[in-house]
Amino acid sequence: MFRNLFNPSWEVRHGAATALREVIRYHGDTAGLTVLLNPDMYSEANQKWLEDASIRLLCVFALDRFADFVSDQVVAPVRATCAQCLGMCVRGMCEGVVGRVVSVLQCLGEQQQWEVRHASLMAVQHLLAARTDLCATLLPLLSPSILRGLRDVDDDVRAVAASSLLPVANQLVTVLPSKIPQLLTILWDSLVDLDDLSASTSSILGLLCSLLNQNPQLYAGETEEAQRLSQLAPRLWPFLSHTNRRVRLSCLRVLLSLLESGQRKNRGGGR
Repeated sequence: MFRNLFNPSWEVRHGAATALREVIRYHGDTAGLTVLLNPDMYSEANQKWLEDASIRLLCVFALDRFADFVSDQVVAPVRATCAQCLGMCVRGMCEGVVGRVVSVLQCLGEQQQWEVRHASLMAVQHLLAARTDLCATLLPLLSPSILRGLRDVDDDVRAVAASSLLPVANQLVTVLPSKIPQLLTILWDSLVDLDDLSASTSSILGLLCSLLNQNPQLYAGETEEAQRLSQLAPRLWPFLSHTNRRVRLSCLRVLLSLLESGQRKNRGGGR
């Protein structure tokens, strides 16, 4: 399977990654073990096997360029499956090995090829979802790469950058509260350039809604953000008539969050 990850045919690479993902899903905690090993060496052997598998998957992220388009979104089956596979790997890794994987993903996120940046953020998405127990450590390390992805010139990179934060939006508020205003500014500004063909619209609106739900006081009271709301809210109007049902639903949820913030403000004033 490892050898086929680098096969010239994308179908073979995809099949190998899919098989490897299922093997690690069910047998990752015993991977690399043999009857010849001393039981005291089981943990070390397992960590080495998982790290070796991760290195090969990271190489695929750097090398694979196959992509197709379905509707307005890019589909990269090989890199997407490898990202899922990496998520399975990191579930059983110790914190030190996870940190080394994160360092490589940060490097891949700075490359010129959009496919590599896209793959690195897909891997970040599955890594954060798999290791929510390490969010306090991982989010400060990964936030610069994710914020850079949200500003990327490629719309598909922006989409996966926004999706990567959705599973950990509640922890983001706790771990990096100082980053929330900057993140919200990026998301609001992104709405200006989105249209019916933008792949990132649903992800950006979904993340915006999650952050507003986690920060109900942000646009309430007499804060600077609340005063800017009259300028920000009209950016949502075009998405109420979007062709995609998910986008319209996400837009309505954002508006509902803003309305609930206003209600809290009024109740506070009544007291």
